[in-house]
Amino acid sequence: MGSRWARPEEGTVKGSTYKRCGCTDDAGKPLGAACPRLKGRSHGSWYYAADLPPAANGRRRYRRQGGFATQREAQAALTDLLDRVHKRVHVDVGKQTVADYLDQWLAGKAKLRDTTRRSYAEHITLYLAPGLGHRRLAEVSERDIEGLYAAMRQLGRTAPAARPSPELARLLAARHCVEQVRPLSAARLRRVHATLRAALNAAVKRRLIPRNPALHVELEHDNRPKPVVWTDERVAAWRAWRTRLDAAEARLRHARHTAHLARRRAHRHPDNPALARAATRAAKELTAAQDHHATVSAAFHRPKVAVWTPAQTGRLDIAATDRLYPLYHLIAFRGLRRGEAVGLPWTNVHLDRAELTVATQIVQLGWATAVSDPKADSHGTVALDRQTVAVLHAHRARQEAERKSWGAAWVDTGLVFTRENGALLHPDYVTDHFARLTERAGLPPIRLHDLRHGAATLALAGGADLKVVQQMLRHSSITITADTYTSVLPQVEYDAAEAASALVPRTQPTPDEPPAPILHPSQAPNAAHPTKKNGKTAGHKGWAAWGSNPEPAD
Repeated sequence: MGSRWARPEEGTVKGSTYKRCGCTDDAGKPLGAACPRLKGRSHGSWYYAADLPPAANGRRRYRRQGGFATQREAQAALTDLLDRVHKRVHVDVGKQTVADYLDQWLAGKAKLRDTTRRSYAEHITLYLAPGLGHRRLAEVSERDIEGLYAAMRQLGRTAPAARPSPELARLLAARHCVEQVRPLSAARLRRVHATLRAALNAAVKRRLIPRNPALHVELEHDNRPKPVVWTDERVAAWRAWRTRLDAAEARLRHARHTAHLARRRAHRHPDNPALARAATRAAKELTAAQDHHATVSAAFHRPKVAVWTPAQTGRLDIAATDRLYPLYHLIAFRGLRRGEAVGLPWTNVHLDRAELTVATQIVQLGWATAVSDPKADSHGTVALDRQTVAVLHAHRARQEAERKSWGAAWVDTGLVFTRENGALLHPDYVTDHFARLTERAGLPPIRLHDLRHGAATLALAGGADLKVVQQMLRHSSITITADTYTSVLPQVEYDAAEAASALVPRTQPTPDEPPAPILHPSQAPNAAHPTKKNGKTAGHKGWAAWGSNPEPAD
């Protein structure tokens, strides 16, 4: 936005400050500098004026701005303008708002993936445009950005009756349903910040602003969660909590039903005091049930990232007859992502060579889906074990039977995992179906993506090298594999501790061996017949003499 201009020559940029007021003479003509009250400190306001370098067509450009309370403020604004002129920064950007610029920036991003473009648009629509869109691009400061982030941290955490700040009110107004706003995680806030930082970096490169104010805004560090194994102790605690939660939910459902009926009866018979008292008691019981349910719900903190033990993973075989069991088996043992498994075509599966190639994936754009390339550096070949090859052979035979059963109505997508009629599986359906399968199998809850974490853990427990696991998961760096996708199974950790301890030769008995009994000196061997040397007991220098305590012989 703004016109193009050539490099200014020396002496072509001039500027000055002056004071003016709105006073007029009897004819209504502004007095300008002739106003006698301009010498007063509280009368009028300060302006600056500057001759800018000519436009590309040679037309003169003149910039004038007022409303400053002091001459110092006007001079500071003029200095900033002249500094931007000498740095060849567009000076007309002052008329452009942040919202207009963000729309222009996103429209000009031609090489974005669809999922990334959707994320950028969501960040702009829900956070950046409501919080900063009304401000001019050239005037955005670190304080403005910090104020927006402070308001974002309050989303979903303020009481409905509380009066929100102006920034928070604008954020809430950008949403269709305020009641369902959830608190933002630190990772979500950092992603929004990354979008703003990228947009303002582009503004600096285009010489729209001299610097990027988002570069100096500090955010809390977001620690990447480590996978946690569902040990017997954790499973027992989860089952006990689940029992209490089921009871609390049953009580809450009964209280809601009772309160609803009591309110209806009291409304139909407003003159009956007994029904009014019953409605009051039911309302109190409902409040108590809600408080109890909230307390029980918060009593157990489910791990953000959890993996099953080998025994728990094996219990998934209970669902071996399910149509989608081969999909979950492939993720659990070979570590494919959900989109990669859903978008896997048969042409990339080579059962005779016991391998498959990851070259496509199905991504979600809201509820809609699209075929896309895998994540960066995620293309590659995955080796298959014999059990997985057998599972996929059986799945192919079953799919062929379904194809014949549907006949002409069969949807030929060429994918490995489909619906009964061959149509594409929706990724969200795969996730929800997995949650129902694990609940029916009585397994502790994990996310579908946690099967990928478990695949890495099982591979390491089976003796695979970390580099091999990196290649299986198709990570660009082995550091990602080591820091994120691996956890230690209890038995593996125990075996490693035992192996390390066994390397050290011990001179003292280990706790597994019974210690030798501690004998009284009178019970020691030869205690009654000590060794004599030259007629004296060893170490004996004389009766009651100095140093007469017995000393061992050399």
